[in-house]
Order: sequence, then C-alpha cells, then structure tokens
Amino acid sequence: MKGIIGYVLIGLAAVGVLLGATGDILGALQREPAPIDVRLQRVLDRGVERRRSIYPGMILTVDFEPSGRWSGSAGLADTAADQPMAVDSQFGIGSITKTFVAAVVLQLMEEGVIDLDATINNYLPTDLSIDVPHADEITVRMLLNHTSGLPEWLTEAVILQIVEDPSRVWGDEELLTIAFAQGMLFEPGNGFAYSNTDYTLLGIIIKELTGLSWIAQVRERILGPLSLSNTIARSPADAAVTPQMARGYVKLGREVLDTTLTDPSMAGAAGGNAMFSTTEDLVRFIAALLNGELFTSPSTLDEMLDFVDAPDDNGFPYWYGLGVERYEIGGVNYIGHAGGAVGYCSVMYVAPEPGTIISGAINGYNLADVYMDLMLPTIKQLGK
Repeated sequence: MKGIIGYVLIGLAAVGVLLGATGDILGALQREPAPIDVRLQRVLDRGVERRRSIYPGMILTVDFEPSGRWSGSAGLADTAADQPMAVDSQFGIGSITKTFVAAVVLQLMEEGVIDLDATINNYLPTDLSIDVPHADEITVRMLLNHTSGLPEWLTEAVILQIVEDPSRVWGDEELLTIAFAQGMLFEPGNGFAYSNTDYTLLGIIIKELTGLSWIAQVRERILGPLSLSNTIARSPADAAVTPQMARGYVKLGREVLDTTLTDPSMAGAAGGNAMFSTTEDLVRFIAALLNGELFTSPSTLDEMLDFVDAPDDNGFPYWYGLGVERYEIGGVNYIGHAGGAVGYCSVMYVAPEPGTIISGAINGYNLADVYMDLMLPTIKQLGK
C-alpha cells in the first residue's frame, strides 16, 4: 500500500513541475483566482469525471486557516438508485481504524492495564489456538508501529476470496493462521513493514485485557466522548446498510462489483469494513486526538507521535508512529492515516503548520486514486 502511494506522489511531483510552470503563465493572465470553495468543488467534480468507470463518488472536508471549514461532494453514492453523494455520506474507513485502536491501547497504558514495552506473550489469551512466532520478543509498541516483523495475512488469495464472497465471516485466528504460514519478515524490532497482522493481534489483546471487544472499547472510549454520531463500529456478521451509507464498488476487469455488504470481520481491528464514518467526523476525531483530548497526559500523545523511519521503495519521506503515519509533501508534514476498505478509500491528515485538516473519501477500491484525485489536488489549491 505504501509503495503505491510513493509512486503516485513522486510521479505527481514531476508532473507538478510542468503544471506549475504552465499555471504561472495562465495565472498571469487571470486577475485573481476563483474563491477557494469553487476551486475545491472543481477538484471533486474533475476527479469523478475522470474516474467515473472506477468510482462514482467523492467527498471532502477541509478545515483550514483563515477560511474555516468547507465540505463538498460529487458524483453518486449509489449507482443503481442514481443517488447523489452527500457531504454526510458514510463510507468504510479501512485502516484509519488503526488510529482508533491505537488510541484505545494508549488509554489502557495510561490506566496501567498495559505496558507498551512488555512482550505480547504477557497479554495473549492462553486459549489462543495458534502460536504467535517470537511472542516473547515482540512488544506491544512493535505491533503499534509495525516493527514486529510479523508477516501479512492480506495475501492476493485472501483478496480474491473477499471479492468472490463478501459476506464471508472471518475469524481472527483464521487470519493469523494465514499470516504465520509465512516466514518472519525480519527479527522483531529490526525493521519496518506495514502489516495488518499487528493490529489483528492488538484487537485480540484488547479483549483479553478488558473483557470487551475492540469494537466496544472504541464505541465507549472514543465515539461516545467525542459525539461522533455518524461513525459506527460494527461487529462480525453485522453488515447492515444504513440509509446514510454510500455503496462501495470494486472494479474487477471490466466489471464493477457492489461490495457494500462485505462482512465487518474481514480484517478485525486492522480495519477493513468494520468502521464507517463521515469526513466531518474524521476531522473532529483527528483534531481531538492531536489536541490531546483523548489522553490524560501530554506525554501519551508524545508516545503516539514517536515516529520510526519507514523506508519507501521509492525513497518518499514517510514515517510511522503508534497508529499514525507522517508524510512530507512539498516541505509540509501531514500526520494522520489513510484507509482502504473493500469498495472505499479514504484519507485523514493534519498539517500542524499551517493548521490544515483534510479528510476525504471515494467509493472505489484504489488507494492511489484518493491521493491522486483528491488529497494532492486539494493541497495544491490550498497553497494558492
């Protein structure tokens, strides 16, 4: 996933040089740029127009100085019903779920329930049917920042099974079995590799320590206190569709499949289609998180923002903290997370300087598109 982002951003940087030069010439011929809300709506309209055969709709919320908050949408939430995408349409947030789960783990750390630097063999259920390799060396922190070396369960074979049978209910131990059939990527703590397996294990540990599922903990500790009324965390086998949900689509060859009913169990606490939200709710969440509102001590947020180097194959500047990632784009740091669910892709990032929050989503399954068509063009317009 990260490698794809690197290719997209580096390619766009090169194209941007040419576009920037052309823009300078055209800009000189214009008296003044269009208002920012008009330009942001154009980003949405153009993105949908270009990719209509891949994803039908797009949503964006931006909170920026000095203009305040703006939300817009374009295209369709439901192609069969010809229903327009709305600014409050819900979408699967995929791996943005990891940021919620990490916040819960850090709260448990504050309460003395868990030690980030203790090895996970201290916290795994004794009745777990599969042995976790190197459990006596891997720490909770290593799971949070993907330095455990554990292999990925999201293989091409699993992806094909998900698309062929979206309603299938997956078990956490089933996913772990797929992961552990592969070899370790490196010795624990001696590298970085983004792995959904890390967060599937964190979900198991949360339940073992609290008696409640990670889903219940997210509801109780985050969704309720922050009044994120349009965000839902769904249990396995609960694939009910709310009237507010945008339909999710995956292009497979020439066919576009409606994957809205993909079961929430597909990824466990790693994300997938377990959580649905809106761009407005995600802006509220990441703002509260980075303002320290979810923690009792400022040092806890410092722990979360302790980034490790996460080398990209293409050398694009990228770092990972505890459930949050950091990119450097055009000399500006963006902190947050991206998410790819089955039929949806989304972004949620804060640029502390100059004080900008960007949250957006498409109802299609290509994470590169949400960067290329939404996030980067938005950043460009905000910089004008």
